[in-house]
Amino acid sequence: MDSNLNTSYSSTGRRFFIKKTLLGAGVLVFAQFLPLGCSRTPPSLEMYEEMEFFKSEEAYLLSHIAGRIIPLTDNDQSDLHDVIVRLDRYFIEAYPEDQKQFSRLLTVFNNPIFVFLFSGSFTSLDRMPDVQKDAYLRGWMTSIWKFRRTAFQALKRLIMSMHYTRDESWIEIGFGGPII
Repeated sequence: MDSNLNTSYSSTGRRFFIKKTLLGAGVLVFAQFLPLGCSRTPPSLEMYEEMEFFKSEEAYLLSHIAGRIIPLTDNDQSDLHDVIVRLDRYFIEAYPEDQKQFSRLLTVFNNPIFVFLFSGSFTSLDRMPDVQKDAYLRGWMTSIWKFRRTAFQALKRLIMSMHYTRDESWIEIGFGGPII
């Protein structure tokens, strides 16, 4: 992974994730006092044991989000797991403030209070059927609130960059590999 990835989010003068608006900053502040809100324990915790930054519930939630964003064939869980592991490694080296904001962002995405406020659903993201997950994420992507659109774009770009920088994904995009 390129070591310059972290420098694009410098600590001074940056506006990271949803801190772009007063409303977004308020949501992040409120989110720090709430649990992530996973409505059930991940089915296979051993799948997430190697995580150093993410808690198992966060990794489990990310697998639900990433599974709807990246193109997977036949629910290829090994590709999905690899993307989550790469995100984990990325955030180990991220600035502490970025780490906190990302964890809070995951809380905002899944906590039942926020899910209800943003979608009217009483079901947390990790328990939604795939069609409802797509609609929920689409709601973030097309929201009239800038902080929601920005948060979705940040999350999507992180997930996509972790997916498409993997050697295994190069065939999908017709890339033959680096010139040696």
